[in-house]
Amino acid sequence: MRKQKMEEKPPADEGEGRKTKVKRKLVILAGAVIVAIALAGYLMVGGSTAQAKPAPKPGNVVKLDSIFLNLSDGHYLKLGMALQETTDVTADVDGSQALDAAIELFSRVSMAQLNNADQRDAIKKQLISKIESIYPDKVMDVYYTEFVMQ
Repeated sequence: MRKQKMEEKPPADEGEGRKTKVKRKLVILAGAVIVAIALAGYLMVGGSTAQAKPAPKPGNVVKLDSIFLNLSDGHYLKLGMALQETTDVTADVDGSQALDAAIELFSRVSMAQLNNADQRDAIKKQLISKIESIYPDKVMDVYYTEFVMQ
């Protein structure tokens, strides 16, 4: 009996098998990265399930007595303010804390800063933010009724 030599098949190209495995891993990794980025964007943009609070509606405007303030550079400011209440307010707010916040803010500011329109607007935004935190859901805006510097 003659031994037949079995033909050896050439081994499958191992390089191609590795390439497909690497490609699969890359596709899976890329998919995971895309999902992670999408989730992060969703959470950053406001994907919370909490419903947004409706914008407050304007109610009464409470005019406060004018006050004289010392500015940081030795000049003076006569400031009159009015508080825009929301409709949630049942009795007018006491403006003493709002005046105190104005004194605290403007006593750190110079006349040169108040002469600059951009800086004056930024300071007013700070004042509104402070007053809204003092009177949450009660005061929604601040109006200057007098603003005289010397």
